[in-house]
Amino acid sequence: MNFNIREAVIKNFQDESITNLIKTINDSVGQNDETVLPGLGVIFEVLWKSCDDEEKLMLANAISKNIKTLNK
Repeated sequence: MNFNIREAVIKNFQDESITNLIKTINDSVGQNDETVLPGLGVIFEVLWKSCDDEEKLMLANAISKNIKTLNK
């Protein structure tokens, strides 16, 4: 079976309201289930591709800072 995760995630969110998008992301982040990670990855990919270099730097700095605090 050939299943395109990117296509499915993007299609599922194209017509969603901001409220539903936030709820879905919060629900996914709150789960300890790794099966939601590919979908979150697609959402991040869409965001990343739309960012300019300054926004990418800001996101990368925020991610780096938060990852470093996880081990403390």
